[in-house]
Amino acid sequence: MLSYHNFSIKDTDHFIRSEYPQLEASIQKVVEQLAAEPADKIEMVLSFVKDHCINSKQVKDYPVLAGLISSGSLHLQVMEALFEAGKKNSVFRTGLEQYIRSCFSISNHHERFSQI
Repeated sequence: MLSYHNFSIKDTDHFIRSEYPQLEASIQKVVEQLAAEPADKIEMVLSFVKDHCINSKQVKDYPVLAGLISSGSLHLQVMEALFEAGKKNSVFRTGLEQYIRSCFSISNHHERFSQI
């Protein structure tokens, strides 16, 4: 089911995760969906949600991951909408990116220890 998210980000806004509770749920779903994919999956995900592009080398190296990202089967809509809404606010986008990276980093850390 597709859903549309409309966010209003002002030029002076900073990313505050508590203001976007739907983002955490969305990231958790993506983390779960990509659990079996390579650890550097975050780079491809971020490239797509920020700029709607994926590096051709990454596509060649990780075709399954590229297919998942570009097919629309992942829950990337909230991330995409937030990056789009904040396209003129680099401070907001940087904070958002750092938060997303931290969520994936924590997930990768837990995955590594659960395999031991």
